[in-house]
Amino acid sequence: ATTNTVALRVYGIVKGGEALWHRDFVAQDKSFYGSNPVVLEDGRSFIFVETDVGDNFLLALGPQGEVLGQTDFIRDETRGVGITIAASQDGTVFFGTPRIEDINKVYSPGWLYAVSQGKVLWRVQAGQRIEQIFFAPGLVVANVLRSKLLALDMQGNELWQYKLSGWESNGLMDNRGRVYMAGVLQGTIWIKAVAGGKEVWEFNTGQEAASASFIALVNGTIYVASNDGKLMAICD
Repeated sequence: ATTNTVALRVYGIVKGGEALWHRDFVAQDKSFYGSNPVVLEDGRSFIFVETDVGDNFLLALGPQGEVLGQTDFIRDETRGVGITIAASQDGTVFFGTPRIEDINKVYSPGWLYAVSQGKVLWRVQAGQRIEQIFFAPGLVVANVLRSKLLALDMQGNELWQYKLSGWESNGLMDNRGRVYMAGVLQGTIWIKAVAGGKEVWEFNTGQEAASASFIALVNGTIYVASNDGKLMAICD
């Protein structure tokens, strides 16, 4: 690689500390940057690859690292995907972009994409940066710049919106379509549950923290980790 090159290496499943496969993306005077990978139960995986020359692309890989398909996207419209990518078990991929603009043009108002078998099924304007994407059967929900939750069906039709207060920094969604959001409000960690566009409950844990760094859901129990290493468990 040269000084004008950033290479990307995608690893397969690691077993016993050894990578089963890897795939490299490298070209002279060209840089590659990968999103968080999404892995399905059947071993397929998806990664959004951004470049500084040519098109960006969504890459579908098989269990052995073989390329199953590639979908190209205009680079200036699809920068900054990062963690905002999710997939259903049938292989439909959802990803979001930030608002991208300069003094002359808006390249992306904040798009939410759905892609299946190499084709864009739909693209919906979110209006701002999409920070997180949650998926449940028949439902995809985007956290739009901590300002709102935007819920869509599998055809890209809007089902509901829910206005956020701004403190909700991390979230997840269960198989019922209930969204749990965690964050810090006035120095303590709060959690709220939202379903069907309405607040179900809101709870102040009383735990002082600067941020809620992680949230997980296991068998109906919500686990929230704070920046200082404390772990809380809350029942729904």
